[in-house]
Amino acid sequence: MDETTLKIIGENPIGDGLDAFRNDFASACDSAGLACSPDAFERLERSRRRSIAFDLLMTLARLRAAQLLGSATGDRTLLQDIPQYIVIVNSDDFDTRRITPLLKAIIDNCDDVAVWTQVYKSFSEATPPPPLTPPSISSLPRKATTPAAATTATTAVTPTTVTVDASDTVATSAATSTPSVPETPWTRNTISILNSSEHRREVDPLLKRELGNPRVGIRRFRESFFARVPNLETAAAAVFDKCCRGDEPLFGPDGWAAWPSDAKEAEVLAWFGNMITKLEELAADYRPANLANRRKLLAQPKTPLIGSTGRRSMDIGFVNDDFVFRPELGRAARYRWSHILVPGELKSNPAADAPPLAWIDLATYAREVLSAQDTRRFVLAFTLCGSNLRLWEYDRLGGMASEQFNINESRGGLEFVATMLGFLWMDEEGLGFDPSIMESQGKRFIEIERDGKPERLIIEEVITRPRCIASRATTCWKAHREDDPLKAPLVIKDSWQYPERDEEGLLVKEATEKGVINMARYYHHETYDGYSQYSTYCNGHRGCSRDDGDSKYDDYPRDDNCSSWIQDGRYCSCHIYQCHVGDNSHGKEEVYQFLSILDCYGRSGGWQFRPTARTLRGFSEQEGDKSHATSGEQQQERSSSVAGTKRRQSEANLDNNDDDDGHDNNGVADSRGRVKRSRSESAGSGGATPLTNRVHRRVVLQDYGKPIYTASSPTALLAALESCIRGHESLRRQAGLLHRDVSINNVVIDEDGPGDRKGFLIDLDLAIKEQRIKASGTKGKTGTRAFMAIGVLMGRQHSFMHDLESFFWVLFWICVHYDGPDKARKSDFDEWNFMRDRNLAGAKLAIIYDSESFRDEAESSFTPFYAPLIPLMDRLRAVVFPNGQPQRQPDEGLYSAMSNVLLQGLE
Repeated sequence: MDETTLKIIGENPIGDGLDAFRNDFASACDSAGLACSPDAFERLERSRRRSIAFDLLMTLARLRAAQLLGSATGDRTLLQDIPQYIVIVNSDDFDTRRITPLLKAIIDNCDDVAVWTQVYKSFSEATPPPPLTPPSISSLPRKATTPAAATTATTAVTPTTVTVDASDTVATSAATSTPSVPETPWTRNTISILNSSEHRREVDPLLKRELGNPRVGIRRFRESFFARVPNLETAAAAVFDKCCRGDEPLFGPDGWAAWPSDAKEAEVLAWFGNMITKLEELAADYRPANLANRRKLLAQPKTPLIGSTGRRSMDIGFVNDDFVFRPELGRAARYRWSHILVPGELKSNPAADAPPLAWIDLATYAREVLSAQDTRRFVLAFTLCGSNLRLWEYDRLGGMASEQFNINESRGGLEFVATMLGFLWMDEEGLGFDPSIMESQGKRFIEIERDGKPERLIIEEVITRPRCIASRATTCWKAHREDDPLKAPLVIKDSWQYPERDEEGLLVKEATEKGVINMARYYHHETYDGYSQYSTYCNGHRGCSRDDGDSKYDDYPRDDNCSSWIQDGRYCSCHIYQCHVGDNSHGKEEVYQFLSILDCYGRSGGWQFRPTARTLRGFSEQEGDKSHATSGEQQQERSSSVAGTKRRQSEANLDNNDDDDGHDNNGVADSRGRVKRSRSESAGSGGATPLTNRVHRRVVLQDYGKPIYTASSPTALLAALESCIRGHESLRRQAGLLHRDVSINNVVIDEDGPGDRKGFLIDLDLAIKEQRIKASGTKGKTGTRAFMAIGVLMGRQHSFMHDLESFFWVLFWICVHYDGPDKARKSDFDEWNFMRDRNLAGAKLAIIYDSESFRDEAESSFTPFYAPLIPLMDRLRAVVFPNGQPQRQPDEGLYSAMSNVLLQGLE
């Protein structure tokens, strides 16, 4: 050991810290008829050895030295090693003999240095169990139930009576087994971050995982996304021509005049501002007449923008010209993320245009913009690394980017002019704002058709808006009918869903019709398809049309989704389900039309494409961007063909089955580069890779409440939670639905509601029919990790027992993070947002293992406002985790047992 370690051990003696463990070990040996010695440990039953090992870890965790000594395996502390080691102890592969030397040192009362030496040896020799064979809950240690514990765990009253139709009743026999529902793995993204300071070192790894590997090098990117800007190509060509003329041209043989050779940030910002002013002057005759607001360049890289959780500033970007920054007025007159129309990132080094340098910075900006602007569907952005320009688009599938342009070369100079004018002139829908949310006389509203009649819903306020990029991005608004004199509240919920997942609107409607209690009630739903026909950006591509007057392709369906083709100036994008194979409903001619779009992006001689699971296809790459492709892509790109492809969801929302490198060799390119397909080939034959998409769905609900953490008192919190537990039971029994996403945002409080309905559940996005046999087909699920049950974190299939456990973690999280109604604070548990799943499972096991451990943790962590709930929370822990661990078998009586504990707290 080094001197620092020895000093920590000397200054923090163990003392009598291990005496209780020695006594418990001696008692275990005595119960087994064995003499108390280290050798007796191996003669005990395996389950008892596990329990002793677990007790030993919990005892070590309470020692002061463990909190200060360095980790045995990394740069953390020894205390942080313990949760992972708990999971190892509970795995089937754990050899209990590993801790025998440590046990001997403790039983023999060796000195502290000897004890900690054996701790380090045990921890460093242990290795995590294989990731594909997660430990089962049944392998967790079980303590003997004392009479007192047994009394606590069996204080359930008569189960709450729920009137159900006989055909809808869920069996409650003790022998009832959890339905076998095939699961796809949970995925992590930045939406799961709660009550965090959002330091970049914590957020960036999650954001990278959320976005996966963005597709770059897409040709004709700017032409496609900027196609709705009138006369842009003509204006850009004319302006660039003016820049190249005259005695002192703005653009010469060496590029742009006054361009700073070393591309330092301050000098580039000054050059940029001056250039935008000149371009606007040169393009004055081409400026669209119907442009609502003038725009200007924002360059305040050292001034954080208001509206982010962490301190975030942006290098450069575009904003409307109707706001003036006045620093003397303080925060009220500072720019906010809600002002940003187009974010940009500058890097002096051209090599920074490689993952993940400029890319992750720009993605951080895009996340802030999407979070701050509740009607924003996607964000257009740009990077300028040295003199290399690249355009970006971020939506609910992730990010994609154009090829790279050197703005000091002729082609890049023209692209720079066209790009900057496009950002200055593009309308709001082209920038990504949702045109279905309209404004008149200062009021925002949407229009729906219900029961054959139009209705206008006035939006009052935003209820929730997630902080993420690639996800469902659920956004909720409080609203009311325009013609309702009472202004009865409604909730509008927008989200971007996998099309193969059950529609939430239909599930909510079914639950309402079947009389489910304490669940938000149905009003209206739709998959939104109301955007203009000529929207040509990723989130808004609909149908195929030609601007040459030919209506041959005008009758394709139009809908709002995140995966489609961009337009080449003649055709708008086609969807994959419209263009599968030759024997589809639209016939071979449609396939030719679809692939003629690809021809516009291909090279001479015919360009062929290979569908790949994790990348955008249908756009060729610039030669200079081939370094971002895999070697397999480079080798096969001329020998492979497309079978109806489109952009796939980012890697963050897929699991490890997204590496499909299959390609179709049955397609043959004709002389025009189009791929002819065999009539006998079907969409389901394996020739086309199923690709993931998200569609824009909208649900309107009749019930309005507030997040449960806004509870005015501890008793109000308990009443709301108890109502939601009964709602969960009713949802299963009367509608046969398993919620699967119990979290702090989906448990709602209504303190003004009737006595038996002080709270209700919302959000059936991840709900499934409990008896469903096959998975929905989606490639990933997202959830709020802080509230996930231990079993889910350890890889077990989701059951109603896990949902009930999540209610416990919701209550625990509120107690440690809220010191009053909506008064959030930070805590050590913020790290749950970033821990590995197995480590988080171990951390939770360590908290709930026994009453003493739990009370110690609660007394040091609960806020003063919720400290009175510690005894009740311990009783609830004993009910949810009998014997200090998650229950092995389904227990329908857990509903009433949990409700009983919560109702006792109301007395």
